[in-house]
Amino acid sequence: MEYAGEQDPLQRLSDPELSAGVVVGLFFQTLITLSSKMNEDGIYGSIERQLDAVWEGIGR
Repeated sequence: MEYAGEQDPLQRLSDPELSAGVVVGLFFQTLITLSSKMNEDGIYGSIERQLDAVWEGIGR
């Protein structure tokens, strides 16, 4: 996801590999978060921060 954020904005919007990488990264981060020993609020907070980061990147 960091690599995608460093790319030119036009390339980010048109490159399916970058989009797929962001989706796969988010998926795996979510799996790791769900498998951790966090309480429910911690899990939801972590997933919310991840989604906020993705939406912020989309908005650039």
